[in-house]
Amino acid sequence: MRSSLLTVLAALMMGASFSAAAATDADAKFIRAMVVEEHTGTWCTWCPRGYVGMEYMREHYGDANYIGIAIHRTSGSSTDPMHCESYTGYMQKWQDGFPNCSVNREKTMDPSSSSLESTYRSRADLLGPAAMTITADNASNESVDTEVTLEMRTDTPYHTYGIAWVVTEDNVGPYPQKNGYSGSGQSMGGFESMGSRPNVMFNDVARRIVDWKGNRNVLPSAMDAGKKYSVNRTISMAEVSKVNNAHVIALLIDTTSGEIVTGAKVALGTPSAVTLPQETPLYSIDGRTVSLSPESHATAVYSVTGATVATLQPGSVATLPAGIYIIGGKKIIIR
Repeated sequence: MRSSLLTVLAALMMGASFSAAAATDADAKFIRAMVVEEHTGTWCTWCPRGYVGMEYMREHYGDANYIGIAIHRTSGSSTDPMHCESYTGYMQKWQDGFPNCSVNREKTMDPSSSSLESTYRSRADLLGPAAMTITADNASNESVDTEVTLEMRTDTPYHTYGIAWVVTEDNVGPYPQKNGYSGSGQSMGGFESMGSRPNVMFNDVARRIVDWKGNRNVLPSAMDAGKKYSVNRTISMAEVSKVNNAHVIALLIDTTSGEIVTGAKVALGTPSAVTLPQETPLYSIDGRTVSLSPESHATAVYSVTGATVATLQPGSVATLPAGIYIIGGKKIIIR
């Protein structure tokens, strides 16, 4: 199966080495990535809050310095069709209720958009001792070949780091999500206007994690500043439904503290999405008002479930309630 090759730069930092100094151009590649592992389930009444928070972070902060991983779990007789069994070891250590998340495996917190954004902003300029990239090739329904490269900023004289690999998938579903916000009047990304179990498409779905604690045997015991180190590994894609919607994430882990000191992410193809007009519409957003350019074409506005909520004619405007929408194949957030 045809695969694409994409390199995404991320940065890393050990907990005791944090620097609050603003990053210079030369430092940019060493900025530490914020990695959020969300704990969620389709059976969970209040997990739409985490869904909205993770979508908000994807929209506003991108993959270069924010990486989201949604870990779906079955709980007793409450099943989740996206349950990720290989994350069991991690969940036994970090699970602290639903919805919840860990940030770089340093702490757990509520995954609301406001909590995630304030945490991101507080650490956006933290510098670390190395930069990290990941590339992927030969992606198929069976496996993908990856290469992780580290460039050290400082000498690392001890066998400190290990690497874990995560496979995620976007546009999974639709599956019914239990929704405690239905009819509540509380703004929650549009879920307040949905039923008690709306069908939803899910992103960042964890399909597999390999060496969740970090495999330090793949790296030298000592690494020198200014030198690059590469690790090649073939990762199974057995749990992935559509390879073009998948990503592979590399996590660099301090094997002593257990913290994720950075992550890097690579897309395996062009994600599929809700079928929309081929031509990109020209629109602008002002608060809750979406205006379509007179030079554009008639354009539908979709909810996250794929339902049409409005159709804009050239030169027209629409006022939308708070929520997440799709226009021209792109997600927008109305707050």
